[in-house]
Amino acid sequence: MGLPRQLIKGGSQVAAGQLGQQLLLLARNIFVARLLPAEQFGIALTFMTVLNALDALTEMGIELFIVRSPNAHDERLQKTLQTLLIFRGLVAGAGILLLAGPVAKLFGVPEAAWAYQWLAVVPVIRGFLHLDYKRFERDLKFLPGSIVLFASFLAGTVAAIVAAYYLRSAISIAIGAIVQMIVQVICSHLAAERSYRLAYERSHASELMTYGAPLILNGILLFSLSQGDRIVVASILGVRELENYGVVAILTTGITLLVMRITSAIYLPLLSEHAPGTPTYLKRYEACGAATALMATGIIFGFGFVGYSFVKLAFGQQYEPTQLLVALLGVQVGLKVIRSWPQRAFLANAQTGTLFLSNLIAAAGLVLAFFAANWGYGIEGVAACMALPEFVAAVFSVRAISQNGGLLWAGIRYVGITVVAAAGIVAMHVYGLAPTNNAYEIGALLIACGICFACILAMSPSFGQLATEAVRKFKS
Repeated sequence: MGLPRQLIKGGSQVAAGQLGQQLLLLARNIFVARLLPAEQFGIALTFMTVLNALDALTEMGIELFIVRSPNAHDERLQKTLQTLLIFRGLVAGAGILLLAGPVAKLFGVPEAAWAYQWLAVVPVIRGFLHLDYKRFERDLKFLPGSIVLFASFLAGTVAAIVAAYYLRSAISIAIGAIVQMIVQVICSHLAAERSYRLAYERSHASELMTYGAPLILNGILLFSLSQGDRIVVASILGVRELENYGVVAILTTGITLLVMRITSAIYLPLLSEHAPGTPTYLKRYEACGAATALMATGIIFGFGFVGYSFVKLAFGQQYEPTQLLVALLGVQVGLKVIRSWPQRAFLANAQTGTLFLSNLIAAAGLVLAFFAANWGYGIEGVAACMALPEFVAAVFSVRAISQNGGLLWAGIRYVGITVVAAAGIVAMHVYGLAPTNNAYEIGALLIACGICFACILAMSPSFGQLATEAVRKFKS
């Protein structure tokens, strides 16, 4: 199967599954925000912060490893990884139990420590996942995994909304997360071809640790990048500002997870199949960059033109983020998305150390955000300070990967068009030029995205071939 057909088939399956999941999460968050009292929603936001950080802090690359390993179909490897997954879940659960009290105090709600302790159940349950649905991705078979995840997200969303309706308490988020993980584990076993078995083989464990050791440190950085800004806002600027920041961050987090999972599922097996520097690898890498740039600019324009109106419509008038805040958080996500392109190549090439350095650069934004909050620049200053190092990290990443195949010019093109889009959106809001009528907002969004799409088609013959093939497939 050629590159266009691989990306179209695999991409459509992954994108449909991930889009469904993120729409369910968005529905959950909107309903919970409207059902819970304001103070309970503030606590619920901190629960979301802990849950989103959970995977990052215990990331060993287990599920990634079975996709990119040349021995992905080795049963002994899978049994060893499933054993280590249980160990990871137990460690994560114990960590949450021990840290529940300090975390509750950090967020200013020490009386809710018991509720944080319930979150410890989530990683323990997750430890019993059957990894067959991840193994299938090695052969670009994404449908089983998409079904497993969609079913679990649907169950978790329904459980959280029902709990919020009857309990009117932030614990509804924890209930939804527990139900979601139970269903995911059950569905992973139902979708499996192999029997669930555990084993431990030192050689496979050593391979994983060599691959995953930098990812453990990287997970700490990911925690800072994904949740550090909210901790700064809550601890320095207060819970009310966290609510205004959080309703936008809910959208940015969902979009980030959507794109990261799509790119990981598609780019990782595609770039792992051929050695770096080979003609097929170079073609695939360049086409992935064009697709990522299109997603990044679309996100930036989406938040810049219609993001504010959507936030007010979805979450209600009781939340008061500014238009500039929405635009800046959209820019942050767009830069993070374009950086995911070379990051997936790092993972495919086992360059996890370089991946760590990239995230370390981006994490400098947390330090800048801390000073911005203390010096009175508000939540807009926090958002701007988190976005700036993302740009520096993106430049570092494309420069680092270009040493392995001469791909610097592709990186300059796609990072460049993303930065131009970001600068234009920020300038528009700073100088008060943003359209205020809904029809004008949508029109400006479509025009801007159309211009970017045309530019990216002109930049990338590989992506043009992919787009043409997609249109033909759709028509047929």
